[in-house]
Amino acid sequence: MSNAYYVAQPITQLQDSSPLPFPVTALAFDPLSDVLWTGSAGQVSAYYHNRTRGVYWRHSKNTVTKVAAEDSHVRVIDAVGRQLGAYSKGGVTRWQYRYARVFTSRLLVLTYYSVKSAAPLTTFCNSPGSTSTLVVGSTSAELTVLNASTGDIIRQVPSSARVTRLESSPDFVLSGSADGCIRTHDIRTSMRRTENQVKAHQGVVQGLECNGNWVYSIGLGIRYEPAISRGELAFNTTYLALDARILTLS
Repeated sequence: MSNAYYVAQPITQLQDSSPLPFPVTALAFDPLSDVLWTGSAGQVSAYYHNRTRGVYWRHSKNTVTKVAAEDSHVRVIDAVGRQLGAYSKGGVTRWQYRYARVFTSRLLVLTYYSVKSAAPLTTFCNSPGSTSTLVVGSTSAELTVLNASTGDIIRQVPSSARVTRLESSPDFVLSGSADGCIRTHDIRTSMRRTENQVKAHQGVVQGLECNGNWVYSIGLGIRYEPAISRGELAFNTTYLALDARILTLS
């Protein structure tokens, strides 16, 4: 028996005929309800199947690049990497892990718990088989393990390259890096070493997903076109393009 797929009508306006307030830059399905969580220009919003907009709140001034919905909370990170935040599904801030060069008094008066990062953040994912820890990547070529409930730093380990994407598989943390490699890390061994790695792309890994033992990635590649003869001159054309890869975990 095969599944039947069809193209649904795009959601370009809400139930009251008003347009979507911002372009959507991140999506996440809620695991317990029919809510679709979206990220946009610094804002997180909840949408329902009848095209009504539910709760929404401001995360930062920058574009949201990743939203992850869990049983009782939503985690969000922005494009500039200034902060990773954990919120209740009503929009109440639980904690924030921030990039701040100087720890100012402004951070001390917040009503929620804020932890400082030494470098801009790039991405995050849950630890395999655990909801108590979170893995975060940054521009400083290191991985940080956080307490998922408080945002406290548990440990920091170096990475072989700047991590641009993180994804959790059944047994490993998968990382996509600026050098085009996909690596596996075992959090049970403190992630002090890379378990395996493969050169998946010529350039930066820009997308990474995992479904069971299958890994899907998108990254920059190099394309060549044969020489074009124009009189006595011949031109070789080289350009960058996005590549897609499908890999298996063994």
